[in-house]
Amino acid sequence: MIYFLNYKKGLIITFLLSIAFLLLFYGEVFLNPNEYIFSPSGDGIKNYFTYIYHIKNDTSVHFFNGMAYPFGDLHIFSDGHTLLSSFLQFIPNSEKWAIGFLNLLLLSSFPITSCIVYKLLSSFNVRTFVAVVFSITIMLMAPQYTRLFGHFSMAYSFFIPLTWYWVRQYNLYESKKHTIYIFVLQLILYFTHPYLGVISLIFLLTHQGLIFFIDKSKRVLTFALHTIFQSLLPLFLFQSYVTILDTISDRASYKFNFGASSLDFKGVFFPHRKPFLSIFKGIFNFDDVKWESLCYIGIVNILFLLLIFYRFISKKRKWLRIKKSWIIVVGALGLIYASGLPFKYGMGILDIFPQIRQIRVLSRFAWIFYFTASVFVAIYFNKIYVNYLWTNKKAIAFLFVGLIFTINSWESYSYHSTSSEKMTLCKNPFIENNLSLNQQNEIQSLKHSEYQALLALPYFQVGGERSIHNIKDYDLFYEALVLSYHTKIPLINTCLSRSSSQNLGELSKSLKENYTEQQLRKTFIKDGRKIAVIKGI
Repeated sequence: MIYFLNYKKGLIITFLLSIAFLLLFYGEVFLNPNEYIFSPSGDGIKNYFTYIYHIKNDTSVHFFNGMAYPFGDLHIFSDGHTLLSSFLQFIPNSEKWAIGFLNLLLLSSFPITSCIVYKLLSSFNVRTFVAVVFSITIMLMAPQYTRLFGHFSMAYSFFIPLTWYWVRQYNLYESKKHTIYIFVLQLILYFTHPYLGVISLIFLLTHQGLIFFIDKSKRVLTFALHTIFQSLLPLFLFQSYVTILDTISDRASYKFNFGASSLDFKGVFFPHRKPFLSIFKGIFNFDDVKWESLCYIGIVNILFLLLIFYRFISKKRKWLRIKKSWIIVVGALGLIYASGLPFKYGMGILDIFPQIRQIRVLSRFAWIFYFTASVFVAIYFNKIYVNYLWTNKKAIAFLFVGLIFTINSWESYSYHSTSSEKMTLCKNPFIENNLSLNQQNEIQSLKHSEYQALLALPYFQVGGERSIHNIKDYDLFYEALVLSYHTKIPLINTCLSRSSSQNLGELSKSLKENYTEQQLRKTFIKDGRKIAVIKGI
């Protein structure tokens, strides 16, 4: 036991510090996860709804019937944690605690991320003290936590470090089990949110491609086959799943506004919160960065990368230095991809690989750069730290470590302090006792046996590539989703992704007074039950 504690002390300290952080900032939600939802509007309430409705009310594992009535859609297009919600369908009464379980899972991403980053840094022989500090600060500033109030299924910041750690273990020891681990992880990522799987795929192909290029010992068929099994086979299986089950023939295959959300580099290198935002704005006078581009790497990483770049251009034998700095090259390639530059100045790529258009929000691929840059700086600083120890300058070494921890913690404080307050503002509306008496009475009056669907007005219909009716009343949006869940009555309105253009057109026609020759009207009449109208402002 003592040997285990000594051997794992760095990992244990990292875990305990992460839990302490979690309790300090998010303790109320962490200890009472089923009492709150993190966001009562927009993508937040919608993604809670598609998750919990699927668990309680859907009869199919694969299909979601809570919106776009009477058509519904594949649940994978609902951003509702398809793998998790489909699994919880098989557990009786799981809807009673499913929101709390999801919240706990999201918050657990903090300690999981720090522990995996610690293991990753240790595999690069980073000293325990340095590894603990950097694993905590990398966790604190990870860009995925901006997703905690909307895109929950993309808030798991550990997926890139875990992919990296396992692929590194495979490269070091040629362990077949790690190929299996990566394969399973990739499948889990695709069925949690396809973007996670694709980002991990790009990381794997870039990482292993560079290793193949710079390491002659890896230029063998076995290495290539393992890489294919780790990265491309899960994608093929996921695409096959969607193709086999998808009954929609006119689903948008390629995003017409591809590249509209490409990366703004200011989101990576300029702070977007206190304490340094005002300083940078005073110097560079830049506009606010769009939310999707927020992937700030921190002032510490920026300063060290500038130092490393200066040393690189001032020294000879640059090719050797590039080979030793392959980590940051992986991140830089991810950054270039996120910017959309290869597609802006080489549009032929999209003609050769048109499937790329399905991944519209390119800026998310900058997450790869955040982690590779942070790990690269940690490894570089570790050399400085060890050099100070060898020259009996321990005080300076510890001072630098303390300074790095202080600056990174200071930068992350603003975000987490604000987030912790926002998380406790809204009680869980999927527990009926948390609703107002008026809402409870509405639920009791809407019987599934009497009403076939709910129609919210002003009408909203989000998810089509061409025809969109944006949400005008977010209070109505919230009310409609809550009523639909509790009454088990689906919505005619929809807020999904890549929906059928024909189906959305039919739904839009249902608002017109002239119902002549409308097939959808015949469907409604044949059902025999009424449609309940929920009116907003």
